[in-house]
Amino acid sequence: MKILVILFVLFGGIYLLQQKFSFLPLEESYLKAEDLSNPTIQKNGESVVINFSLCKPDKKRFGVAFGSITIQIDGKKDNLCILKYGGEVENPNWDGKLDTTCEVPLNQGTATFNTTNTGIDFSSIKRYCKTE
Repeated sequence: MKILVILFVLFGGIYLLQQKFSFLPLEESYLKAEDLSNPTIQKNGESVVINFSLCKPDKKRFGVAFGSITIQIDGKKDNLCILKYGGEVENPNWDGKLDTTCEVPLNQGTATFNTTNTGIDFSSIKRYCKTE
């Protein structure tokens, strides 16, 4: 019985950590099964491709040389695709806050963004973005 209690506490704690710090693959924790076959955000070699005209909710975290970045698509609002992102550079205490919000027109279609050592280069859509 003690072993069952220990296992329950251990795996319950791991589950809570996964929910708090997103250790689960984000596709599993955020997306519905039908969205996995045609995601809005995709990795393509050293680039990230976002389909703004599709704009289905999606969330992915990408490792970069000195940290990681998380990109989240919240969905459509009027003729805009709502994208949020944030990241950390060598900061294991990052709180996971996505502090930049972009309202990108749906007619932007599919865009490719290059990864850098510290994140993803969103300069081509920066006019649509605000950082807290």
